[in-house]
Amino acid sequence: MEDRTRQQQFIRSQVNLNQATNTLGNIRDQIEIEVIDQIRQINLNFKQVQLAIQARELSEQQLEVERRQLSLGRSSIFQIVNFQSDLAAARNNELAAKINYLNALTNLDSILGTTLATWNVTIEESK
Repeated sequence: MEDRTRQQQFIRSQVNLNQATNTLGNIRDQIEIEVIDQIRQINLNFKQVQLAIQARELSEQQLEVERRQLSLGRSSIFQIVNFQSDLAAARNNELAAKINYLNALTNLDSILGTTLATWNVTIEESK
């Protein structure tokens, strides 16, 4: 009877080990997927930052051209105000794109568990 109890405990332990191994594999796969997704998001956000910078630069150039046109009498204050508004919107879009990019980097740090290392934070153990 004692042999049978030990055998059942051994089999239960093997089943528990197999379940734990399975769970660990699933968690690793999930983390890998999260990291890949986050890297994709970072790359997308970086491209959006680049596009937002280009849009802002073009808006600045457009405003400058319109100011020259105004000085030559070929434009109006209304047009200048519109282009200034467009430039403000482009600047806001650029800022939002940069914030989204930095948030994506922060999320990756969180997933990897490297936030403290990224910011060079050390925690001293109390004795």
